[in-house]
Amino acid sequence: IQSNSFSALGLFICDFVQRLSQYYKNKSTKFRLKVSSTLPLTEYFELIEEHYKARVGLDQCRELLGRHAHQFRAIQKRLLSRFKDKTPASLSHLDTLLDGTYMQLMALGEKYDQLQFEEECSIRHLSSASLLIILLLKLSVGLTDEEESILRATLLPDIQLNTEQGWEEIVDTAIVQLLRTSLAKSVKDQSVTIPELVLPHDCQRVKRHIALLCDRLIKGGQLTATPSLHEIQPISTRRVKLPPLPEEESIETDQ
Repeated sequence: IQSNSFSALGLFICDFVQRLSQYYKNKSTKFRLKVSSTLPLTEYFELIEEHYKARVGLDQCRELLGRHAHQFRAIQKRLLSRFKDKTPASLSHLDTLLDGTYMQLMALGEKYDQLQFEEECSIRHLSSASLLIILLLKLSVGLTDEEESILRATLLPDIQLNTEQGWEEIVDTAIVQLLRTSLAKSVKDQSVTIPELVLPHDCQRVKRHIALLCDRLIKGGQLTATPSLHEIQPISTRRVKLPPLPEEESIETDQ
């Protein structure tokens, strides 16, 4: 299976594998899929770069829109004060400045729509590529269904538009948590600081952590979830007798 677009392979291969598994489900022939080639992380990282650049461009355009909108309102207020004055002074080219700011706002609005469309396209490409990477990892190392669900919750193939927290910082934080816990190789790994959920300066950190995650899984690492509440052993209780109260009354309590 080949394609000029890496992201286009994701949904197609996932559906192909699902149909093969369904076909051989009730067959007597043993069926197993396995991937022997290296993971296409280079192509995956290119799509991460594309999505990150789209986010940065959209944030910069949003900031410019806010500045020009503030300037437009300030010019409007000054013009209104001039018109309300009984002895109006010269407009000092405020009307020309208002027209220029308005044209810039319109141009930025059109650019913002275009950048938003580009971000949505990059989200679709990254989502499909994430699905493909998860599937290839599952077939390469034989992940269980539980491990696959943990990996899906880490790489987040179902990307949602969020202006405050984006895909890069959320995925980076989730991977760091795995590297500190179930995939930790030494005590030093458990002391790695968890990054803040803010837009990073670049996406080199998340790409490095994704490569490290894949490397440890291929070398035999296992994904385990945090123990749930019902798996934690309850603390045994014992009766403790408290000292007498001033009124010479005593009480017993459970701790």
